[in-house]
Amino acid sequence: MSFISTLIVSAGIIGMILLDDVDITEVNYTPISVDSFFLGFGAMFFALGGAATFPTVQNDMKNRNDFPKSAFLAFALVLFLYLPLSILGCLVYGDQLTENILDSVPPSAFKISIEILSVFHMIFALPLVISPCSLELEELLNIPQEFGWKRVALRSSIMAFILFVGVTVPEFGKVMHFIGGSVIVLTTNVFPCACYLQLISQKNPAWKKKYN
Repeated sequence: MSFISTLIVSAGIIGMILLDDVDITEVNYTPISVDSFFLGFGAMFFALGGAATFPTVQNDMKNRNDFPKSAFLAFALVLFLYLPLSILGCLVYGDQLTENILDSVPPSAFKISIEILSVFHMIFALPLVISPCSLELEELLNIPQEFGWKRVALRSSIMAFILFVGVTVPEFGKVMHFIGGSVIVLTTNVFPCACYLQLISQKNPAWKKKYN
């Protein structure tokens, strides 16, 4: 359901951009600088850095051996949605492109429907994204994995905190760039490699040797 709503939102935004009466020849583009590079770097990692949720996704799969296929397909679909929007938005609006691309397109009833679908996407996708954090906190607080009031209270508190941050932070784009360029880089590129090296360094005579 989340992917379907995202697909409709992406197609709708592309349609609104194409219908917007903008002369591309008069669009100004921001020169590339070190600052803009690292801002873009953080934004890309925030958008594509989902490695922290991969163990949870694989754990919930019926056949865990198919995880590489599902990960490849997921990234291919994400790029299929992201690239047309980002390239087209940059070409049409240039330096006037806002952090939320919906703020760049002209107001209309169709835009309102796209925003409503975006809300549906968040509702369906957010539980999956915050699941690793929720499970970790449940383990630290000794909360049973079965459905109960403690689990409901904890996850409701997490959602309330997320809502508080979303309402109180005026320019979340800067926070997104910071998190993407720092925390997500670690959880996506550094920690998985470190954990893998630690795991393969362990030896046990009973284990079957898969490498020389």
